Amino acid sequence: PYAAQIAKAEGTIEWTAPAEEIVRKIRAFHPWPGVTLPFGGERVAIRSAAARSGTAGVPGEILSRSPLLVACGDGTALEILRCARPGRCC
Repeated sequence: PYAAQIAKAEGTIEWTAPAEEIVRKIRAFHPWPGVTLPFGGERVAIRSAAARSGTAGVPGEILSRSPLLVACGDGTALEILRCARPGRCC
């Protein structure tokens, strides 16, 4: 049996998911199709992230800019460690 082909649209983040699930998705989808999010009118690729627990916020809300923390489901947060603009390496 073969696995279904992965579509680029599957690289969209669902912020209501727990942060650990999003981190696994980022690792699994690197380098292709990659995980992206809209930022400043363009798509930014997330290259590496870490899950943080014990945070409160609405999923998708930016909790902190340094370090960059975004609220996720189940009271967790995603710390974005490395990201890149479209067409940029690594």
